[in-house]
Amino acid sequence: MEGGSSRPLYLACHDGNGRILAVCPFVYCSGRRLLYLDSLPDSNAAGPVISDQASDFKEVVTSLRKSVKFTPFHPVVAMRIRTVRKDAIAPMLELGFMYEATHGLLTIDLEGEPTEEIWCHGFQKHDRQAIKYYEQNGSGFVISSGDVDYRNYLALRRGSTIHDEDLGAFVSRLRHNLGDDLKVASVALGNEVVAGVLILCDRPSSTMHLSIMRFSPTRNIHSAVTYLNWEVANWACKNGFRYVDLGSYSVRETHDSGHYFYKLRMRFKAEFVLRYQFVLPTSRISYPIAKSVSRLL
Repeated sequence: MEGGSSRPLYLACHDGNGRILAVCPFVYCSGRRLLYLDSLPDSNAAGPVISDQASDFKEVVTSLRKSVKFTPFHPVVAMRIRTVRKDAIAPMLELGFMYEATHGLLTIDLEGEPTEEIWCHGFQKHDRQAIKYYEQNGSGFVISSGDVDYRNYLALRRGSTIHDEDLGAFVSRLRHNLGDDLKVASVALGNEVVAGVLILCDRPSSTMHLSIMRFSPTRNIHSAVTYLNWEVANWACKNGFRYVDLGSYSVRETHDSGHYFYKLRMRFKAEFVLRYQFVLPTSRISYPIAKSVSRLL
Protein backbone atom coordinates (compact mmCIF):
# COMPACT_ATOMS: atom_id res chain seq x y z
CA MET A 1 0.00 0.00 0.00
CA GLU A 2 1.14 3.51 -0.79
CA GLY A 3 1.72 5.73 2.16
CA GLY A 4 4.13 7.77 4.28
CA SER A 5 7.62 7.22 2.93
CA SER A 6 6.77 4.77 0.14
CA ARG A 7 6.44 5.83 -3.50
CA PRO A 8 4.79 3.57 -6.06
CA LEU A 9 6.10 2.61 -9.49
CA TYR A 10 3.86 0.68 -11.86
CA LEU A 11 5.61 -1.04 -14.75
CA ALA A 12 3.81 -2.43 -17.77
CA CYS A 13 5.05 -4.39 -20.78
CA HIS A 14 3.38 -3.79 -24.16
CA ASP A 15 3.61 -5.62 -27.44
CA GLY A 16 4.12 -3.94 -30.83
CA ASN A 17 0.41 -3.19 -31.08
CA GLY A 18 0.23 -1.49 -27.71
CA ARG A 19 -1.53 -4.33 -25.89
CA ILE A 20 -0.50 -4.84 -22.27
CA LEU A 21 1.26 -8.18 -21.84
CA ALA A 22 2.33 -7.86 -18.20
CA VAL A 23 2.15 -5.50 -15.25
CA CYS A 24 4.11 -5.39 -12.02
CA PRO A 25 3.51 -3.00 -9.09
CA PHE A 26 6.51 -1.77 -7.11
CA VAL A 27 7.32 0.64 -4.33
CA TYR A 28 10.68 2.33 -3.84
CA CYS A 29 12.53 1.08 -0.77
CA SER A 30 15.69 2.54 0.76
CA GLY A 31 18.81 0.57 1.47
CA ARG A 32 21.75 2.15 3.26
CA ARG A 33 22.55 4.52 0.39
CA LEU A 34 20.85 3.09 -2.68
CA LEU A 35 17.29 2.32 -3.67
CA TYR A 36 15.64 -0.93 -4.67
CA LEU A 37 12.16 -1.76 -5.93
CA ASP A 38 9.98 -4.16 -3.97
CA SER A 39 6.84 -5.81 -5.30
CA LEU A 40 5.26 -5.55 -2.77
CA PRO A 41 6.45 -5.33 0.87
CA ASP A 42 3.11 -6.25 2.45
CA SER A 43 2.11 -8.99 0.02
CA ASN A 44 2.83 -12.70 -0.17
CA ALA A 45 3.09 -12.73 -3.97
CA ALA A 46 2.71 -9.60 -6.06
CA GLY A 47 3.83 -10.21 -9.57
CA PRO A 48 4.40 -9.88 -12.32
CA VAL A 49 0.88 -10.47 -13.61
CA ILE A 50 1.18 -11.98 -17.08
CA SER A 51 -1.42 -11.95 -19.84
CA ASP A 52 -2.29 -15.20 -21.61
CA GLN A 53 -1.25 -13.40 -24.81
CA ALA A 54 2.39 -13.21 -23.65
CA SER A 55 4.10 -16.10 -25.41
CA ASP A 56 7.69 -15.38 -24.34
CA PHE A 57 8.00 -14.79 -20.63
CA LYS A 58 11.78 -14.42 -20.77
CA GLU A 59 11.36 -11.48 -23.09
CA VAL A 60 8.82 -9.92 -20.69
CA VAL A 61 11.20 -10.26 -17.72
CA THR A 62 14.13 -8.88 -19.73
CA SER A 63 12.01 -5.90 -20.75
CA LEU A 64 10.92 -5.41 -17.15
CA ARG A 65 14.51 -5.31 -15.96
CA LYS A 66 15.75 -3.01 -18.75
CA SER A 67 12.95 -0.53 -18.11
CA VAL A 68 14.68 0.59 -14.89
CA LYS A 69 18.15 2.02 -15.50
CA PHE A 70 20.74 2.76 -12.82
CA THR A 71 22.06 6.33 -12.88
CA PRO A 72 23.67 8.53 -10.20
CA PHE A 73 20.43 10.51 -10.11
CA HIS A 74 18.27 7.37 -10.00
CA PRO A 75 20.24 4.84 -7.93
CA VAL A 76 17.88 1.85 -8.12
CA VAL A 77 20.12 -1.21 -8.03
CA ALA A 78 17.68 -4.12 -7.89
CA MET A 79 14.10 -5.32 -8.16
CA ARG A 80 12.63 -7.81 -5.71
CA ILE A 81 9.72 -9.93 -6.91
CA ARG A 82 7.68 -12.54 -5.05
CA THR A 83 5.72 -15.05 -7.08
CA VAL A 84 4.06 -18.45 -6.81
CA ARG A 85 3.10 -18.67 -10.49
CA LYS A 86 4.68 -21.68 -12.14
CA ASP A 87 4.69 -19.98 -15.54
CA ALA A 88 6.79 -17.18 -14.03
CA ILE A 89 9.12 -19.26 -11.86
CA ALA A 90 10.64 -21.57 -14.49
CA PRO A 91 11.77 -18.83 -16.94
CA MET A 92 13.25 -16.73 -14.13
CA LEU A 93 15.20 -19.72 -12.85
CA GLU A 94 16.47 -20.33 -16.39
CA LEU A 95 17.57 -16.71 -16.63
CA GLY A 96 19.72 -17.25 -13.54
CA PHE A 97 18.26 -14.63 -11.23
CA MET A 98 19.16 -15.00 -7.56
CA TYR A 99 16.36 -16.21 -5.34
CA GLU A 100 15.34 -17.69 -2.05
CA ALA A 101 12.40 -20.00 -1.38
CA THR A 102 11.95 -20.23 2.36
CA HIS A 103 8.19 -19.65 2.49
CA GLY A 104 5.07 -20.69 0.66
CA LEU A 105 1.30 -20.28 0.64
CA LEU A 106 -1.15 -22.70 2.24
CA THR A 107 -4.04 -22.93 -0.21
CA ILE A 108 -7.25 -24.93 0.13
CA ASP A 109 -8.61 -26.13 -3.22
CA LEU A 110 -12.32 -26.53 -2.51
CA GLU A 111 -12.83 -28.36 -5.79
CA GLY A 112 -10.12 -30.93 -5.11
CA GLU A 113 -10.68 -31.02 -1.35
CA PRO A 114 -14.33 -30.11 -0.62
CA THR A 115 -15.36 -29.27 2.93
CA GLU A 116 -16.87 -32.74 3.42
CA GLU A 117 -13.44 -34.24 2.70
CA ILE A 118 -11.79 -31.83 5.14
CA TRP A 119 -14.31 -32.74 7.86
CA CYS A 120 -13.95 -36.49 7.41
CA HIS A 121 -10.27 -36.92 6.52
CA GLY A 122 -8.52 -33.69 7.48
CA PHE A 123 -9.98 -32.89 10.88
CA GLN A 124 -9.03 -34.87 13.95
CA LYS A 125 -11.51 -35.57 16.76
CA HIS A 126 -10.56 -32.42 18.70
CA ASP A 127 -11.04 -30.27 15.56
CA ARG A 128 -14.58 -31.54 15.08
CA GLN A 129 -15.23 -31.01 18.79
CA ALA A 130 -14.12 -27.38 18.44
CA ILE A 131 -16.55 -26.80 15.57
CA LYS A 132 -19.41 -28.41 17.48
CA TYR A 133 -18.58 -26.41 20.62
CA TYR A 134 -19.01 -23.08 18.84
CA GLU A 135 -22.09 -24.25 16.96
CA GLN A 136 -23.77 -25.53 20.12
CA ASN A 137 -22.99 -22.39 22.10
CA GLY A 138 -24.70 -20.07 19.66
CA SER A 139 -21.60 -18.54 18.17
CA GLY A 140 -22.04 -15.85 15.57
CA PHE A 141 -20.03 -15.95 12.34
CA VAL A 142 -20.09 -13.03 9.92
CA ILE A 143 -18.27 -11.87 6.81
CA SER A 144 -18.95 -8.18 6.42
CA SER A 145 -17.71 -4.82 5.17
CA GLY A 146 -19.50 -2.90 7.92
CA ASP A 147 -17.90 -0.34 10.23
CA VAL A 148 -18.94 -2.15 13.43
CA ASP A 149 -17.31 -5.40 12.33
CA TYR A 150 -14.06 -3.63 11.47
CA ARG A 151 -14.06 -1.91 14.87
CA ASN A 152 -14.59 -5.25 16.62
CA TYR A 153 -11.76 -6.77 14.58
CA LEU A 154 -9.35 -3.95 15.42
CA ALA A 155 -10.25 -4.27 19.11
CA LEU A 156 -8.73 -7.77 19.16
CA ARG A 157 -5.24 -7.67 20.62
CA ARG A 158 -3.30 -10.72 19.55
CA GLY A 159 -2.12 -12.49 16.42
CA SER A 160 -0.52 -9.56 14.55
CA THR A 161 2.97 -8.10 14.46
CA ILE A 162 1.59 -4.72 13.37
CA HIS A 163 1.08 -2.13 16.12
CA ASP A 164 -2.56 -1.34 16.73
CA GLU A 165 -2.31 2.29 15.61
CA ASP A 166 -0.51 1.28 12.42
CA LEU A 167 -2.98 -1.54 11.76
CA GLY A 168 -5.94 0.82 12.01
CA ALA A 169 -4.44 3.18 9.42
CA PHE A 170 -3.44 0.24 7.21
CA VAL A 171 -6.96 -1.23 7.26
CA SER A 172 -8.44 2.19 6.55
CA ARG A 173 -6.29 2.53 3.42
CA LEU A 174 -7.19 -0.99 2.33
CA ARG A 175 -10.89 -0.23 2.67
CA HIS A 176 -10.51 3.01 0.73
CA ASN A 177 -8.68 1.34 -2.17
CA LEU A 178 -10.36 -2.08 -2.32
CA GLY A 179 -13.94 -1.24 -1.44
CA ASP A 180 -16.24 -4.24 -1.16
CA ASP A 181 -13.48 -6.61 -2.29
CA LEU A 182 -12.10 -6.30 1.25
CA LYS A 183 -14.09 -7.88 4.06
CA VAL A 184 -13.58 -8.95 7.64
CA ALA A 185 -14.61 -12.36 8.95
CA SER A 186 -15.26 -12.68 12.67
CA VAL A 187 -16.51 -15.11 15.29
CA ALA A 188 -18.41 -14.03 18.39
CA LEU A 189 -19.02 -16.15 21.47
CA GLY A 190 -21.83 -14.62 23.49
CA ASN A 191 -21.33 -10.86 23.32
CA GLU A 192 -17.57 -11.07 22.74
CA VAL A 193 -15.80 -11.20 19.38
CA VAL A 194 -13.10 -13.82 19.87
CA ALA A 195 -11.41 -14.05 16.46
CA GLY A 196 -11.21 -12.18 13.18
CA VAL A 197 -9.31 -12.05 9.91
CA LEU A 198 -9.14 -9.73 6.90
CA ILE A 199 -10.23 -11.21 3.58
CA LEU A 200 -9.45 -10.02 0.06
CA CYS A 201 -12.01 -11.42 -2.38
CA ASP A 202 -10.19 -11.92 -5.68
CA ARG A 203 -13.00 -13.06 -7.95
CA PRO A 204 -11.00 -13.15 -11.23
CA SER A 205 -8.79 -15.89 -9.72
CA SER A 206 -11.67 -17.36 -7.66
CA THR A 207 -9.57 -16.93 -4.50
CA MET A 208 -10.20 -15.61 -1.01
CA HIS A 209 -6.94 -14.37 0.55
CA LEU A 210 -6.80 -14.35 4.36
CA SER A 211 -4.52 -11.86 6.08
CA ILE A 212 -3.65 -10.69 9.62
CA MET A 213 -5.45 -13.08 11.92
CA ARG A 214 -6.45 -11.51 15.25
CA PHE A 215 -7.97 -13.15 18.29
CA SER A 216 -8.93 -12.49 21.88
CA PRO A 217 -6.49 -13.25 24.69
CA THR A 218 -9.33 -15.06 26.49
CA ARG A 219 -8.26 -18.70 26.78
CA ASN A 220 -10.47 -21.52 25.53
CA ILE A 221 -9.64 -25.19 25.08
CA HIS A 222 -11.46 -25.09 21.73
CA SER A 223 -9.77 -23.13 18.95
CA ALA A 224 -11.76 -20.15 17.69
CA VAL A 225 -9.29 -19.87 14.80
CA THR A 226 -10.09 -23.41 13.61
CA TYR A 227 -13.80 -22.58 13.71
CA LEU A 228 -13.19 -19.27 11.88
CA ASN A 229 -11.18 -20.92 9.09
CA TRP A 230 -13.80 -23.66 8.77
CA GLU A 231 -16.64 -21.16 8.40
CA VAL A 232 -14.62 -19.08 5.91
CA ALA A 233 -14.06 -22.20 3.78
CA ASN A 234 -17.79 -22.97 3.82
CA TRP A 235 -18.68 -19.38 2.96
CA ALA A 236 -16.18 -19.40 0.08
CA CYS A 237 -17.70 -22.60 -1.30
CA LYS A 238 -21.25 -21.25 -1.12
CA ASN A 239 -20.25 -17.98 -2.81
CA GLY A 240 -18.47 -19.43 -5.81
CA PHE A 241 -14.82 -19.28 -4.73
CA ARG A 242 -12.59 -22.24 -5.48
CA TYR A 243 -9.51 -21.37 -3.41
CA VAL A 244 -8.90 -20.14 0.12
CA ASP A 245 -5.39 -18.78 0.65
CA LEU A 246 -4.55 -19.15 4.36
CA GLY A 247 -1.40 -17.02 4.07
CA SER A 248 2.38 -17.37 3.99
CA TYR A 249 4.21 -19.93 6.14
CA SER A 250 7.78 -21.18 6.32
CA VAL A 251 8.86 -24.36 4.55
CA ARG A 252 10.53 -25.69 7.68
CA GLU A 253 7.56 -25.18 9.99
CA THR A 254 4.92 -26.50 7.61
CA HIS A 255 6.93 -29.72 7.19
CA ASP A 256 7.67 -30.18 10.91
CA SER A 257 5.09 -32.68 12.20
CA GLY A 258 5.26 -31.14 15.67
CA HIS A 259 4.60 -27.57 14.57
CA TYR A 260 1.20 -25.86 14.55
CA PHE A 261 1.62 -24.80 10.90
CA TYR A 262 2.10 -28.43 9.84
CA LYS A 263 -1.05 -29.36 11.72
CA LEU A 264 -2.90 -26.49 10.06
CA ARG A 265 -1.84 -27.78 6.64
CA MET A 266 -2.96 -31.31 7.47
CA ARG A 267 -6.18 -30.18 9.15
CA PHE A 268 -7.46 -28.33 6.09
CA LYS A 269 -5.77 -30.61 3.53
CA ALA A 270 -4.12 -27.48 2.16
CA GLU A 271 -1.59 -27.52 -0.66
CA PHE A 272 1.76 -25.91 0.14
CA VAL A 273 2.70 -23.70 -2.82
CA LEU A 274 6.35 -22.66 -2.69
CA ARG A 275 6.91 -18.91 -3.01
CA TYR A 276 10.02 -17.73 -4.82
CA GLN A 277 11.57 -14.37 -4.01
CA PHE A 278 13.75 -13.22 -6.90
CA VAL A 279 16.27 -10.39 -6.95
CA LEU A 280 16.80 -8.92 -10.42
CA PRO A 281 19.66 -6.48 -10.94
CA THR A 282 18.49 -3.42 -12.82
CA SER A 283 19.96 -2.44 -16.16
CA ARG A 284 23.75 -1.77 -16.10
CA ILE A 285 24.18 -3.43 -12.70
CA SER A 286 26.40 -6.52 -12.84
CA TYR A 287 25.48 -9.77 -11.12
CA PRO A 288 28.39 -9.63 -8.62
CA ILE A 289 27.16 -6.23 -7.45
CA ALA A 290 23.58 -7.49 -7.40
CA LYS A 291 24.67 -10.44 -5.27
CA SER A 292 25.96 -8.03 -2.63
CA VAL A 293 22.77 -6.01 -2.90
CA SER A 294 20.75 -9.19 -2.46
CA ARG A 295 22.40 -9.87 0.87
CA LEU A 296 21.55 -6.36 2.02
CA LEU A 297 17.93 -6.74 0.95
